[in-house]
Amino acid sequence: MKNLTLFVYCKVRAFLADEEGANAIEYAVIAGLIAVALIAVLSPTDSGIVGGLKAFFDGVGEKVGGLAPTAN
Repeated sequence: MKNLTLFVYCKVRAFLADEEGANAIEYAVIAGLIAVALIAVLSPTDSGIVGGLKAFFDGVGEKVGGLAPTAN
């Protein structure tokens, strides 16, 4: 019985010390953040970050001589 208790104790300690699951969760969070950033940048609407950047570069284009792109 003592060997079984020691075996179970060692298995539980090894399971709690294992960090592979934490790494997988970290990679999933990073992948999710990248996906959200890509959706925000590649969305067809001119709102939020994309709209602000478009307005900024349109203003820069107007100041250098009307080189701002036209909307399709």
